[in-house]
Amino acid sequence: MAAADLLPAQSVTILRNEMKRIADEEFTTGQDKRALVVNELWKHAGEEAIPEILDWFFAETPDRGAVGMGRHRLCNFLDETGYQQLLTAILSDQRLDSLDWGTLDRVVRATNKAAGREIVIEDALNRAWHPLGMASYHWNLEAARRDYPEETEILEQHLKAWQEAMHEFAQNPVFDRPDGG
Repeated sequence: MAAADLLPAQSVTILRNEMKRIADEEFTTGQDKRALVVNELWKHAGEEAIPEILDWFFAETPDRGAVGMGRHRLCNFLDETGYQQLLTAILSDQRLDSLDWGTLDRVVRATNKAAGREIVIEDALNRAWHPLGMASYHWNLEAARRDYPEETEILEQHLKAWQEAMHEFAQNPVFDRPDGG
């Protein structure tokens, strides 16, 4: 990534080569490296890189029990100034509906912050609950539906409402952060 900063004319090629090099690195370390390279790719290539960033974002499923790594880490940047176009592209993509609960929660929180208002009410985000917990729910979906049908149905209704709110916001995104971001 430092080489990309030092050689701006070659930065996109450098970052794409780095992505290829680390594509098969496993576990959270590999996921985190890819998230950081993707973030740099956004900074250096912008709109041109949206299709490949989206493909990575929706394919990079967090490891079992991993919280805050990989695409979760990229979500930490999405509420910053300069990321509105990428955030809108993520929200507009139908693959949004396939995100795990933890990633969707992070995308929604980033959207709320970037928009400067609650697109999904914060209390609704905080009240979402399941007996298996956020990190385990995604990996145990079949057991969740079998062992906790009522709780699972309620959570899935919440997640569907969040997805719909994100898609609706993406149709006419207005970012009015109080800090000017």
